[in-house]
Parts: sequence; structure tokens; C-alpha cells
Amino acid sequence: MEGGIYTLLEVRKNKASILVISLVMLAAALLLFTPSVEGAESKRIEVYTDKQPVEFSIDPLLENGTTLVQLRPLFESLGIEISWNADTQTVSGKKEGQTFSLTLNSQTAQVNGETVTLTSPGRLVDGHTLVPLRFVGEATGAVVGWNSEQQTISIYSEEFTKISGLSKAAAQEEANKGVPAVAQGALRGFYANWQMDLSGIRQCSSLCWDYYYFINDNQVATGLPDGGLDALDCTKDKCLTYEIKGNQLVLGNGKTYSFKVNSDAELEINGDKYTKYLPASRMKLEGKYVSTSYSASPVGSGMASSLTYTFNKDGTFFDNKFTGYTTDGSASGDNSGVSTTTRSESKASGTYTIINYTLLLKYHDGTTKQYMFFLPEQPSDKMLRIGGRDFLLEKADGTNNSSGSQTKEQQPYQDLLTTENMAQKQVLFLAAQEKQATGKNKNYTARLSMGQADYRSGAYQFIPRVWR
Repeated sequence: MEGGIYTLLEVRKNKASILVISLVMLAAALLLFTPSVEGAESKRIEVYTDKQPVEFSIDPLLENGTTLVQLRPLFESLGIEISWNADTQTVSGKKEGQTFSLTLNSQTAQVNGETVTLTSPGRLVDGHTLVPLRFVGEATGAVVGWNSEQQTISIYSEEFTKISGLSKAAAQEEANKGVPAVAQGALRGFYANWQMDLSGIRQCSSLCWDYYYFINDNQVATGLPDGGLDALDCTKDKCLTYEIKGNQLVLGNGKTYSFKVNSDAELEINGDKYTKYLPASRMKLEGKYVSTSYSASPVGSGMASSLTYTFNKDGTFFDNKFTGYTTDGSASGDNSGVSTTTRSESKASGTYTIINYTLLLKYHDGTTKQYMFFLPEQPSDKMLRIGGRDFLLEKADGTNNSSGSQTKEQQPYQDLLTTENMAQKQVLFLAAQEKQATGKNKNYTARLSMGQADYRSGAYQFIPRVWR
């Protein structure tokens, strides 16, 4: 009897051991084949508008082959004004003649007065409106690309397609490629450095700027096309290969410069500090911005130019351009007969859009122009870099927003288009530089050649043909 009991206990022990081993193996299998939370999050769908990431309150969803995206942040990144009617549960949008409306849980929507069928109705998820991705393209005319491997959505607005010089087919092909991978530690972005050219050697219209636009892991552009860096095409424009070797930047043109990363926002190249400037997509401006330049000859005459942009929050603008000659009317430059001759003058208006680093102007006569654009004192909008010129925001009293007090004195030229604004810009930067270095404000004095006139502007004094 005892032998039988012992045998029975042994069998039960073996069964228990087998059960424990089986449970351990099952748990291991579940851990092996169940994706981790980290892995699942890394595969979330990311959305880019005009190559810039869009931040959502709720991540895009993929359901039954249809991608649903949060409506408001996506449409606002495309420059569309959104409104909500709680009574009818309808969301509406408009932009430059384009309109749409969508009622939640409806299988159709209205786009420019026409009915379109949705692949999936719009609905509320945790208080946020989600719509099918396809509707984004139908409502805005944008190109929508999907890269399944990256799990990325790339959307190119009509304006971005235009400033990039792409056809709609080419834009679709590029959008489908997704977002280029960035190697760890690789440089990316737009860096710029400014210097004053008081001697006029570089012949800059205002401040002299040098650029480094690191396009990808091995290409950089130091010269940009007239349309700005968003129009850059390395198959047509001059791009250089580059390599970082220790503390040196080696360019494909054979030049080598000392190199140092001071911070995420600053590089030091050949001893000069370059600031990383961020894109200003869909930014709306308000106010009058003025850029004035003047170049003098040894006999007292010179070329003056002024360009004014007045921007409004509603996306409209007005520009006023002037170029002319100033002269004292004598061969010796003795200031015996000051006069101004207008060479050209024009006024125009239209609508504007800022996309990344580009200002796109659409004039009422149907012409369009695009210029390089960024904020030299980011995020402040008191100064703009448009094309090859610097613009200052003008106050109501006609002065600009530079630091320090400005002394108003009688100007010897009848023509006001001299270097007053230029001097104010230089005071602005010099004062900022000194304050950063010493923590104190300081005035500077410089003397430039401007015919036989002695003209004071703020901390600057201009003396005829004499450096002191």
C-alpha cells in the first residue's frame, strides 16, 4: 500500500513540474512575439506639411485601410481658417476662395459647393475631430503622399509645390518617398551669420549675410537661388559635398574651415558664429517694414533706394518701391545745389504667404514673386530678411524699433532716402552685440563717406570722404 501511495505522489509531482515548465515556456513565447510598447510607439504615423512636422493632440489612426487625422492642426498648418458649428456638428474651412464643410458622422462633405463622398465619415475621438486623409487633398488641392515603410504622411500645399518648382506629378512622387532619414550627429538646417560692411567692399545693400544650408547628411549650399532655399535643387543649383573631420569642416570645393558646435542653435565656422534660423511657416505679419540703402560717389552724388512693405494680418500686403539719384549739383561736391532725380517708382498690392523660408507674393495683376525670408532676431518680427535686404518695422512716429534713443536732426538732403534706416539697423545690432558681451548698453560712432554732407543719425555720424 505504501509503495502505491509513493508511486501516486511521484506521478503528481512530475505532472506539476511539467505544468510549471509549460507555463514558463508559454510566457516566454508571449514575450517574444508580443511587440513592446516602445516598438509600437516608434511605428506611430507621423505627418509632415511642406516638409515640417505637424503636432497633434491625438495621433493619426489607421482603420480598415483608411487613415484618420486630426482636422484642426493639419488644416491650420495649410493656412486654412477653421470654424465650428456646435448646433449642426459641422466644421468649415476657407482659404483664398476655397471652402469646405463637413458634418460629423456624415458620409459626404461639401468642397467649393460640390458634394464629395468620404471613405469614412468624420467623427469625434476624445473631443477631437478626425477626418479621412484623402479628404485633406480633396478640400485643399494639396498633394498627399503615404510611405507605408516609414509610416509617414507627407503633404505638399499648392504654394509649396509652386515655390519648389515642382509639377503636381513630381510633387506626388516626392511626397510618396516620405522623409529622408537623418544619421545620428548629422547636421541639418539653415545657419546664417551677419557682418557690417562699413567700407562698402562687399557692396551689400544693408548687412552682409553668409549662409550654410545643410541639406542632408553630405550636401551643403552656401549660395542660394533667387527664390530662396525652398527652391534649391541640387541637380541644377550649386551644392557642395561636406564632411566633418574632427574640428574641421571639409567642403567639396577643396576649402577647409575650423568647425565647432557651440549648441543646438549655433555653429562656429572659421571663427565666425552662425545662428540656426527656424522656418516661419504660415506666419502673419502686421505693420510697415522699410529698407533703405544709399551708395555715394567721391563727388557727392549717389544712388538711393527705398522699399516698403506694409503687411496685414488678413494676408494682404502693399508695397512701395523707389530708386533715385541724389547729387549736390557741382563737380567738386561743395553742396551748392542738392537735388534728387527719380529713376523709378512703383506701388502695388496683393496677398502674401510665408512658407518655411520663402515669402510668396501674389499681386492683383496676376504676377507672383518669391523671396528668401527669415527673422534675423527670431522669434521677434521687428526685423525681416526678405531677399537680399533687411527690413525694419516702423513705429507710428516714423522711427524703427531699434534699441536706444534716436536723435532727430535736420537732414541736409532734400531726399529722405539716405542711410537713416541703415544706421538704425547697425545701431540695433551693435547695441545687442555689446550688451551680450558686457551686459551693458553702449553707443558706437562710425564715419562714412556721403558727399559733402555731415549727417547725424542716432549714434552714427557721417563725414564726407574721411575715415577717422
